[in-house]
Amino acid sequence: MRAKLVSIFVLALLLPLVPSSLDPLPAVEAASGCSGEIPSVRWNETVSRVALTPSTANYWFYDDWDMDGNNRRGGGFEESSPEPDFNPNTSAVEPEESWMRSNDFWTLEPLEENVRATMLVGNNSVGAYMFNFSSTHRSTICVSLQGLNDGNYSAVKGDVYMLTSTEWDRYSRTYSQSMDGDDWWEDSLADLPPEWRSFNVMGWDTYRDAHQYEAIDEVTFSIALDGPEVHSTLWGEAQWEQFYLVVDTWDNDHGNDAIPPGMVTVADVTIIVEERGVVLPNWTVSLTCMSTMIAVLITPFVMNRKYMGAGLEVNLAEMPAKLMPSLEQEKI
Repeated sequence: MRAKLVSIFVLALLLPLVPSSLDPLPAVEAASGCSGEIPSVRWNETVSRVALTPSTANYWFYDDWDMDGNNRRGGGFEESSPEPDFNPNTSAVEPEESWMRSNDFWTLEPLEENVRATMLVGNNSVGAYMFNFSSTHRSTICVSLQGLNDGNYSAVKGDVYMLTSTEWDRYSRTYSQSMDGDDWWEDSLADLPPEWRSFNVMGWDTYRDAHQYEAIDEVTFSIALDGPEVHSTLWGEAQWEQFYLVVDTWDNDHGNDAIPPGMVTVADVTIIVEERGVVLPNWTVSLTCMSTMIAVLITPFVMNRKYMGAGLEVNLAEMPAKLMPSLEQEKI
């Protein structure tokens, strides 16, 4: 009876380790993951448009204040040189508008509705949509890229990244330094393992070290959060992390990224959200791992006790009844 109770307890603790293929929730499929009813986009409420371009890369953005003491979040940026009509670093006019560079200060609502939008990204530039993913919904993101040159569409390769606010700040700083020609660190970072790039002053990495899709023309992936992306600092302040879906058309410091296409890139983005079922709290992972280790440790002791105790129990019902020893021998 005791062995059965122990087995039931161990199985209950190992239940969260069952493969996801047995999850009662249906898996997101790339073929049908981006179909559904698409409402109108509520700009700057659930989605915000952000951009980085070579002509605006030399903004002073190391903090929220410029050299003259003006708040860059409230009144825009001060440029170190006038913005040209045609950027010499590109082979096409920049389709981005100037306000996109300083449009990342919004606190967006949790994304609980489908979204579809199209962005134009200039050559050697960065286009991004900013979201606040909901922890109660699973989001499937589909991105397809096409090149646009003189009104004609053509095949093109680009890079798609998912970044948080902190990662976006590091990424945009690297972009600005590269556009200014101060990219002496690029060769060293190209060979640096991804798990160590965040420790480098000029390094950057993607969300969960996984959501980077380079030299592609289309991609489909999904994100499901365990909880809101809120981090507490050493001083007790809460830092809210929002998400940036980045379309990259410049030659960044990753070794396998796409080269600039030499034309405008059209990115069609679709996000389908679906409400999740039962979401286990984070502490169940620690409990499961700890219980597994304890079960592995006590199993040898239980087996040894069973082995040493085998044969020591005497069944009196099966023994012949002899009240006292006798020296008489049975006759044959």
